[in-house]
Amino acid sequence: MPNDISPMHDYFAKLGLEPEVADIYLALQAYGPQSLLQLARNARVERMRLYRLIDALVDSQLIEVETHYKRKIYKAAPIDNLQVLLSRKEQ
Repeated sequence: MPNDISPMHDYFAKLGLEPEVADIYLALQAYGPQSLLQLARNARVERMRLYRLIDALVDSQLIEVETHYKRKIYKAAPIDNLQVLLSRKEQ
C-alpha cells in the first residue's frame, strides 16, 4: 500500500465513511481478493472492527463478497462505484 494515503482518507470522509474504510479499500485494490484474516493484516485493521466496517462497505457497494465453500472472499468493487457514491451523496 502507498505510504501517503491521507488524500484517500479525506476523500472517503467526504463520502461520509470512516478513514479505515480507505485502508480496507486500498488493501483490496493492492492485494486483490482476500479472506477476512488476510484483509485485517494487509489493511492493519483489527478483525472485530473490520466486521463492522465491511457492512458499511457492502452497503456502499465498494466491495463485493463471494462465498467459496464456507469461506467469504472480499474483493474491491470497480472504482466507478466511488463516482456513483459521490454523485448520490451530492444529491
